[in-house]
Amino acid sequence: MSAIRIPYPALTLRAGRRALQRIREQGLQPADVAILPGAAGGPKGLGIQGLDLALFADWLPRDPRPRTLIGASIGSWRFAAACLPDAAAGIRRLGELYTGQRFRKGVSMAEVSRSCVRLLEDLLDGQDAALLANPYYRLNVMVVKSNGLLAGDHRGALGLGLSSVIGANLLGRRHIGQHFERVILHDARQAPPLAPLDDFRSHYHALDAGNLRQALLASGSIPLVMEAIRDIPGVGPGTYRDGGLLDYHLDLPYAGDGVVLYPHFTDRVIPGWFDKGLPWRRGDAGRLQDVLLVAPSREYLARLPHGKLPDRKDFYRYGGTTRGASAIGARPWRRASGSAMHSSNSSKAATWATACCPSERAARSAGHAVGARRPQHPPVVADEQREAEHPAGAGQPQGALGPQRRQEHSGQRRQVEGRESHAHGRWRL
Repeated sequence: MSAIRIPYPALTLRAGRRALQRIREQGLQPADVAILPGAAGGPKGLGIQGLDLALFADWLPRDPRPRTLIGASIGSWRFAAACLPDAAAGIRRLGELYTGQRFRKGVSMAEVSRSCVRLLEDLLDGQDAALLANPYYRLNVMVVKSNGLLAGDHRGALGLGLSSVIGANLLGRRHIGQHFERVILHDARQAPPLAPLDDFRSHYHALDAGNLRQALLASGSIPLVMEAIRDIPGVGPGTYRDGGLLDYHLDLPYAGDGVVLYPHFTDRVIPGWFDKGLPWRRGDAGRLQDVLLVAPSREYLARLPHGKLPDRKDFYRYGGTTRGASAIGARPWRRASGSAMHSSNSSKAATWATACCPSERAARSAGHAVGARRPQHPPVVADEQREAEHPAGAGQPQGALGPQRRQEHSGQRRQVEGRESHAHGRWRL
């Protein structure tokens, strides 16, 4: 019988107020999950490939139901891969294609754009209609419509436009509305399950086979790195760019009948890309009350190459440019994505499910004081933060996570869904 050895806590969990209460009372089953957000962040999305595999190839299919996937930039590409007929193959293929990109020094925006077009062609492989007709997943792609100086691809004008955005954002996030408009291209079968969006001018348009690829390309089109996408069919004239510029970590007013399960690469929610250097800009706890955020723990990150997930700085570190791994950089990138949360194949997903989805008893044992132990970064999903020992995990039917007996010794071997695992440390809720 194969064993999974986890000598440190691999995941950090954060729960919004309503999500925490629900988990305390009912535990968590796959059927409870209604919405999954996917943040922008470029190569960092590769670092949670194992978590995506555990979710889409094992845990969620145990209780099939319609679910909304809302992604910006790499998040929309991750979810497009998960919507393919073979989710596991699609997720793995995306990782292979992304890490396989090669660019010479001084590569142009046009060259990067052409490379991404080829990547998307290889990923979808003519399965666009099947992706959109997935019986269980409803894909939503976040993009922005760029105005003023940001409507062209001239480097000088773009630089001035981005400088203006930075200044406006310092005055207040609402001021960047003159530069960007939010566009959500959504599954034609269902409108996005969001409360009315009144922070920025927002537009909704249906995805179809004629605009899916342009929507995905636009959602990942970083200014000064890729060319913008123009005149998306069904959306109308305009210049469309990376959805993460406005909605970096998807701090949105989620509405629906279930838990918003957020597989994320950090334990923070940062509203917009231009807020990354502004520690006072945090996710709105009122909007995120139904969110259960699952992210790599700091102990896990410390054991990756260079102590972090892949990011765009690695292109420079390894002699690349701004997108794609060099021959040197691809190796640690693949180590980071391939080892993600020790869940890089679906046979190990049960360990993730038990480790990160607490039962009622485990949630109650997590502590009584709100914010009992504050992390280095400010809590951003909600006011609630709890810590407890990993719960024991007896196999549960259909992925149910009912009451479980806690281990007296954190290194004790336990049986999970018919497979042995070994885990110790602390997990955070």
